[in-house]
Amino acid sequence: LLNEYWTHCLCDVAILQGTRISAHDFDNGYDKWLLGDYVTYQFGWSKVTDCHAGLAICMRHKYANSVNVSKVWVPSDPSLHGRLASIRCKNNISDVTWIPFYPPPFTSERNKKLYRRLVQALGRYVSTLPERTIPVIVMDGNFRVGLQKVDGSWVAGLSETVGGGWPEMENKPGQMMRQELEKHFLSLANTHLDDSP
Repeated sequence: LLNEYWTHCLCDVAILQGTRISAHDFDNGYDKWLLGDYVTYQFGWSKVTDCHAGLAICMRHKYANSVNVSKVWVPSDPSLHGRLASIRCKNNISDVTWIPFYPPPFTSERNKKLYRRLVQALGRYVSTLPERTIPVIVMDGNFRVGLQKVDGSWVAGLSETVGGGWPEMENKPGQMMRQELEKHFLSLANTHLDDSP
């Protein structure tokens, strides 16, 4: 299935979430391997996360050979493994830090605590990045944004972080993510689109 996916994939960088790969065999929390035309960095879940986690950053050889992977980052807290990671890629014309972010659904108390820790860890990490790099956070965030509650009414357009595309009533994880992204002047790009990507 993955080989078929890559055959039809036209992008230079693909980020997969929920790969369900365990990190128990990885040094430093990740592994690097080749898959078709891609160099893949696999970030597995640890014994203290859960088997639904796991991340992969896949770079087409042409892109991978044109940039210097200057830093691979995995959170020091093993409970965040497979949910948050990053790779910084730079050359003489670009400097991009790819950050897959895969929080759990905001359902159980355990998941709510983990969600909060992940958002905080994401914010701390982004604040350590040099200004010259562009952080690109790729996520299945499991949240809703677009309409904020003000005096009992749902209002759109209150945050530059969130565009007007497909507004939904903001929930608690959406509020946490919006506030964290606002601190770093980041934007939820898909909410600024008029049509489905």
